[in-house]
Amino acid sequence: MTVETPGDLEEEILEVELLPPGHPGPHRPSDDEAKPSSHRKARTPKTERAPKAPRTGPTAAAVIRHQVTVTRTGAQHLAAEWKAWRTFARLSDNAIAVHAINRQHAEWKARQDRDAKAANAGIARLDRSKIASTRTIPARGKQPARHRTTHTKVVHTVKGQAARDVWEKRLDKVLAREFKHTDPTPAMIAGRRSEMARTRTFKSRSTLALASAVEVVTWTVSPFTGTLLAGVALVAAGMLSWLQGRKDEADRYEKVLPIPELAYIPSVLPAAVAALELEQAGAELDTEAEADTTAAATETDVPDDDCPEAEQLNEVLRAVGILLKGENAPSVTVVTAPNYAVGNGYEMTVDLPKGDGILVRHVLKKIDVIAGEYGISKMRIIAREIPPSEGGHGRRMSWWICEHDPYTHGEPTRSPYATANTANYWAGVFLGAIASGARRIMPTELAGGLASVFVSGQQRFGKSTLLRLAAAAGVLSPDVRIYAANGKRGRDWAPLAGVAHRLVEGTGEEDIARFLAMLDELIQEMEGRYRDFPNLPLSLIPDGRLTPELAREHSMPILALLLDELQVYVKAMTPEQRKEMWDKLGRLLLGGPAAGIVLWVGTQRAGSDEIPTGFRDMFTIRASVRMPDSRSSKMALGDVAADAGADSSILEMDHVAVVILALGPAWEIIRMDRLNDADWAEVCKRGRLIRQNHGSLSGNAAGNVVHIEARHIRAVRDAIAMMDAADEDRGRLEDLADAMAAVFPAEWNDLSGRELGDLLRQAGAGPTSGLGPWRDKANPNGYKRTGLANLLATTRTTA
Repeated sequence: MTVETPGDLEEEILEVELLPPGHPGPHRPSDDEAKPSSHRKARTPKTERAPKAPRTGPTAAAVIRHQVTVTRTGAQHLAAEWKAWRTFARLSDNAIAVHAINRQHAEWKARQDRDAKAANAGIARLDRSKIASTRTIPARGKQPARHRTTHTKVVHTVKGQAARDVWEKRLDKVLAREFKHTDPTPAMIAGRRSEMARTRTFKSRSTLALASAVEVVTWTVSPFTGTLLAGVALVAAGMLSWLQGRKDEADRYEKVLPIPELAYIPSVLPAAVAALELEQAGAELDTEAEADTTAAATETDVPDDDCPEAEQLNEVLRAVGILLKGENAPSVTVVTAPNYAVGNGYEMTVDLPKGDGILVRHVLKKIDVIAGEYGISKMRIIAREIPPSEGGHGRRMSWWICEHDPYTHGEPTRSPYATANTANYWAGVFLGAIASGARRIMPTELAGGLASVFVSGQQRFGKSTLLRLAAAAGVLSPDVRIYAANGKRGRDWAPLAGVAHRLVEGTGEEDIARFLAMLDELIQEMEGRYRDFPNLPLSLIPDGRLTPELAREHSMPILALLLDELQVYVKAMTPEQRKEMWDKLGRLLLGGPAAGIVLWVGTQRAGSDEIPTGFRDMFTIRASVRMPDSRSSKMALGDVAADAGADSSILEMDHVAVVILALGPAWEIIRMDRLNDADWAEVCKRGRLIRQNHGSLSGNAAGNVVHIEARHIRAVRDAIAMMDAADEDRGRLEDLADAMAAVFPAEWNDLSGRELGDLLRQAGAGPTSGLGPWRDKANPNGYKRTGLANLLATTRTTA
């Protein structure tokens, strides 16, 4: 009897035959050799159960019990399903396409299992068989027979191993196949809709006919009973036809029902549609927008034994200790059946079992252990809690198993800002894409004001990429005035010199003074706007905050502060300077959103020893690239997001320009768009041209270089100016403060003599001294002009 071997071995293995059991052949495999290797056996697909016949009674009970007792608005959901069943033929094209793709996956899975089973069977046959070669080697001289036997063993081992290698290669090839679906054509969708409609019509009419026959028989036997049961029979007929059709769909169409009222689209951050105003169609996205899966992602009650993906999830959760083990142990309930139309693995929605206090957050904390049980990278598991706004609760979980890492597969998308002619910062910032390929736009306006962003993470993992994308949106928006500060000198932000109103780089003594003076300038702008708001018509400022109309009609642009490498400033400053910086940044964060001030702040470390916790908590949006551990991630993203499962330490070394963006408890992992140095330089050139045409080029970019000094130095300069204006050589603090407030109200409004004295002492003027007889006073305290002028001359000013 000849051993069955693959076709490509027919010429290599010659005259191979099976020996009967017990034959003292040249080679008898040991017990260990006869067993298949454990790692191969683990890859053997499970034998699928035969599909169960539809059972109307149990199905009806399960449906009604789930919809009425589990779902909060069960009666409304039941009515929605009834309505959807009656209008089944009007199912959306997208939902029918999802059905078709899921059927393609079922066929692909069947072929995959069949081929893998055949390959494993071939390996098992070779492992169980005693294979020997019938070729003999002629004796040479007095060669002992045992030498010939030994040589025969070597020939057998090589040939048998070669056959096994071929089967293993075939198995590896089968397991390496990826599911690639073909999008249904309009003709296929129309045919599927007609088929579904015919199926429903046939089931409805046949069930009604059966009910009518039962009614006729009942009326013949007992007219009174027939009259009482007539209405009940008709209603039952309709319900039975619906439930039977519902079961049919669960078996044939991957357990998906067309109920738009119950659908959800998993998204965390709003995806505005008007973030770019492409005047000349200059920018196009490299990836398509998220497909509308609303009609396909619906709630169904799918038995676990009909869903192998749910069975696998149950086994994994029991292995990691989340679910109890045992014959009657609880298991997850499938809410939305696995959907392979996502294009990268499958996605489903499940409810964790009641009674054991198991929540989605418990699953998220063990995601690395769960990934180990699946035998895949933890980045290929995308799990999140479904929020109440999407019909979820603490036990309802979206579960997505990817075929490949969605954050490293393929090339990143080129940012649309690379080719855009202009942008609208008010509408949001094009940031990147989530795992499904759906585009994400970072909101810029939330809760009645502009949203500031705090970005942190390890060096060289794309922290500045997010800041650059936000800055690109501001550069291409003519109504955004940019103030930029970079703790490290370099080429990252050098192109901003032609656009930014102010640009400070480095942490030298003069650089720090310019940086603090720039913060003072922003605070003055903020306070000046709040003084002007009460005098403006309510139609322009209905909520007491800056609006696009107000910014356009009254020349109040958005004031954006870009602050990169904050930790470098912290280390370079003295304790007094750090205290001053935190105070000023805190004022901008608290009072700036309504006045049109936004902060984009980036730092490598987010620990409280460098960045105060209270400062981080003032930001509306928190973002983090890869962090070394969960503790650092929690400091970067905040306690609320961390408790919701956000952890940037799960990002791996190859996840460059991948960020976790958190908005309170809502968070997402986003692969950011690519905006390289050349594109960034071109964006800044277009931003300068836009401002020149719009008339909004200002500050350093327009050549209007002014002395940017620390506030205490400006106080010295203005105090001297007030003495010169009054033709005096000395002055009291109270008189100088009143004069400065009257002449420069934008900066020195409500300045008191004590506050002016503190500023002058901070500049190095020392305490006040007697001025001698002056203005009807014998010897008042104050400052002389010569002392302040000498102080100003020795102080290095910076431009």
